[in-house]
Amino acid sequence: MKPMDDAAAATLHSLTAHLPSTGLDALALHCAAVVTGLLPGHDAQSHRVVLRLLEIGFVPGETVRVV
Repeated sequence: MKPMDDAAAATLHSLTAHLPSTGLDALALHCAAVVTGLLPGHDAQSHRVVLRLLEIGFVPGETVRVV
């Protein structure tokens, strides 16, 4: 995911190639980010987590915020 602030949301699509990627676990509290992809699961349990994230809307292009 690529971190962004609220002011950058409107220009996100033109800036995504220039922002660093990070994992959801590394985002600060209340930090907004745009999902750029999900890493594949390396075992059955992590594969189920990836599928669940996709089911609840963690898809490329969606904005998320750690709460």
